[in-house]
Amino acid sequence: MLHMALINVVGDLANKEFFDRWAESYSTHLPCFPEFRKVINRVVGIVAEHTPNKGKVLEVGMGTGLISQLIAQRRPDIEIYGNEISPEMLKRVDRSKFPSLQTHYGDMDEMPYQDNQFDAIYANFVIHHKEDKTKVLRDIYRFLKPDGQFVLGEVVVDVPHTDEGFLHHVIDRWSYTARHALKHSDGKAVGIELEVMKRVYERNGEFLETPSRWQSYLTNEGFVIDKHEVIDDKLGYNLFICRKSR
Repeated sequence: MLHMALINVVGDLANKEFFDRWAESYSTHLPCFPEFRKVINRVVGIVAEHTPNKGKVLEVGMGTGLISQLIAQRRPDIEIYGNEISPEMLKRVDRSKFPSLQTHYGDMDEMPYQDNQFDAIYANFVIHHKEDKTKVLRDIYRFLKPDGQFVLGEVVVDVPHTDEGFLHHVIDRWSYTARHALKHSDGKAVGIELEVMKRVYERNGEFLETPSRWQSYLTNEGFVIDKHEVIDDKLGYNLFICRKSR
């Protein structure tokens, strides 16, 4: 247990440093992918449509606030909370867009929220940074009100990391994203994509799973998966639309 705890601490520090470096270009890098914009728009639509009047929502790993800002524009009555491990990311959140935003700086394993506090929680491309997803998903389940909604956006892989074809799959996927970044963004974005490729293959801060593995994680923690949507098969962008069972 102590060994795993030390591994988690080292991994969290590495992720913090990685996202601190990425913060400056984060808000322009990912949106250069039309596939990523599809994910954002879908998450915003789901949360905005299904959250009750004056409800409370939480974004896990909010980055620079891209998704929460759009939700605030659609639903100014919603009270938005955000958790983020990178202080550099939080510095770039435009709080003028939603002045009532309440943020917490810290790891997603240590979120300070109460049981049954939120009507909806959304986490986009963030929980895969944890090798052990159980603690985060268990906390999210606990923070949700009965029948509360959890929208999980994830980058999935076609084969598990133990498969002999994993390396080929990773190279194929991130060669595509690097070329796309070169075409639509800049050299820094290309460097980030190649760094992510290395992290994914080495399982160093990027612990990607297959869709079936994600489904197992969610159902084991009590979530009901109402819908699983493949937003883009080439890039592995998937959404799991879940709710807390009573």
